[in-house]
Amino acid sequence: MPRMIRLALLALTISLFGSLGQAQDSPRTITVNGQAEVTVPPDMATVRLAVRAEAKTTGAALDEASRAIRAVLDMLSDQGVARADIQTGALRLSPIHGEELVSGAPKVTGYRAVNTVSVTVTDLDRLGGLIASAVDAGANTLSGVSFGLQDPRAHEDAARRKAVDDAQRRAALYAEAGGVPLGDMLRLSEQGAGGYSPLRGGPMMMEASPAAARADVPLAPGEITLSASVVVTYAIRPAG
Repeated sequence: MPRMIRLALLALTISLFGSLGQAQDSPRTITVNGQAEVTVPPDMATVRLAVRAEAKTTGAALDEASRAIRAVLDMLSDQGVARADIQTGALRLSPIHGEELVSGAPKVTGYRAVNTVSVTVTDLDRLGGLIASAVDAGANTLSGVSFGLQDPRAHEDAARRKAVDDAQRRAALYAEAGGVPLGDMLRLSEQGAGGYSPLRGGPMMMEASPAAARADVPLAPGEITLSASVVVTYAIRPAG
């Protein structure tokens, strides 16, 4: 056999034995997903209120909206709401269009001013009463209510622990089904951002009335779901 052919066969034999040795050294693993959810009641809410005022001139509309929003802010201060929990929003001014009776062409018939304020409420037992008092003070639009958590980290961590437990349960199940002994955890990674989304209510128009609200606004905050997802790799122990 020529020398070059013998050398090539020797190199191929060494390569094959090296590949088999690497395959035997590579650990056998089981990789699973773990998922979990934790459901808790909210402990805070953000209320978005607005005052809508309409008048023939821009100045009159702005003045009326400003007086009403000032009354709402004074009421919140009197109710003990901290200044840091109150945030005023943008003031919007827009024309009101109508139609000429003869030509049907659009024309400006007045102006609408909208002034908004967001309020963070950490005592949910007071929420309905604050909304009713805001209506009495002049707020005529409830843009929405969002329920959330002041400090979600403890609940997020609880979801993460449950996700790891779920991954371990699944890995043990697969190992039992496959007839192999489950080894140590090799890798763990968190999937996605996790966390939660605040519960949001839709906008609501409220008719302003000279009569005061006779009862608190009824609200059902529901519950908030926090989720976590992980990917975990376990080793398969050698048999015996």
